[in-house]
Amino acid sequence: MISPQCRSHTSELMNFRQFIAWSEDARHLAPPAERYCETRIAQAFSRLRVVPDTSRKSLRIHRCDLVRLWCKAMGIPNLARMALATEGVRHSLQAIFALLAKGGATVAMPTDVYPVYWQLATAEKLRVVGFETFPQFNLWKILADADEAGAHHVLLPQPLKLHGRSWTDKEIAAAEDWLRAGIQRRIILDGVYGFGAPLDSPTKRLIETDQVVFLDSLSKGWLHERTFGAAVIPEQDASIYTEPLRNLPSTPSKLLIAHQLIERFSDIPYWVRGEIDALRVEVLGRVSRIRSLTLPVERGYFLPIECSTETLLTEHSMVTIPASVFGSRLRHWSVASVLPATDLSS
Repeated sequence: MISPQCRSHTSELMNFRQFIAWSEDARHLAPPAERYCETRIAQAFSRLRVVPDTSRKSLRIHRCDLVRLWCKAMGIPNLARMALATEGVRHSLQAIFALLAKGGATVAMPTDVYPVYWQLATAEKLRVVGFETFPQFNLWKILADADEAGAHHVLLPQPLKLHGRSWTDKEIAAAEDWLRAGIQRRIILDGVYGFGAPLDSPTKRLIETDQVVFLDSLSKGWLHERTFGAAVIPEQDASIYTEPLRNLPSTPSKLLIAHQLIERFSDIPYWVRGEIDALRVEVLGRVSRIRSLTLPVERGYFLPIECSTETLLTEHSMVTIPASVFGSRLRHWSVASVLPATDLSS
């Protein structure tokens, strides 16, 4: 039977901290509920995670060499001259937001993808406008609303985080049209949910407009958070972005770890994606028995379900993630993670 404390949480929108408390309370249900709420990919795939030896103190890794290696792995060696090293997407966004805030820019950002976007923007006193992306991703409306709000910069994930897909050709074309309509317009792409895969041709097309900032890191594909990231910047913006991003601190040990991961363990993202794909098929079979609407996810470890977390828990013995944890205002949508459940206290 569901406890009063657990029930009270499900009746309201939950942030991540509240979700952790709620999911912990759900552990004490009898019979035990199945857990589909893991978000920590490095812990979930700890057996795949490699920690390279950094004892070779004589080996010095230069940031420029590392971004060239990363660009080669991503299939964009021709863009290495425009790639800058950071410690990850958060690290990159912190510097970019500070720069845009100083210039008085307004940035349009999703309200239902990643609350950390907003935390970073608030910390830098950046002017922002929000838009919804879930469960429908209407890029045409997003770009039109950004234009109406006077936001020349739009931040979006590619691939889409909750939808589990890349942008369609029509969406890529819409983004290209929007960028062409104003030389000052920029799209900032968060590419971390590509899980270390080489960039597909639609993403390359966007970057080649020279009006796109593309951000990625080793956090998902190589299972190493805050170790290394790359920001591919427009060539026409080199004088704006280069110095702030190059001045971001990065320790020699992290550069050495990143170098070894990309050069010696280039197959890890392949195995991570394979594990996720196999688990997704398995969990989809479980979710299909609920007979609720699910988004047609093609990749990634999230499966959105049009059903509240309380219903999924009380009627189907599943602990899932409320959509509000990602920032959504929708109480009737939940997200199941296909990642293996781990101990929350670890």
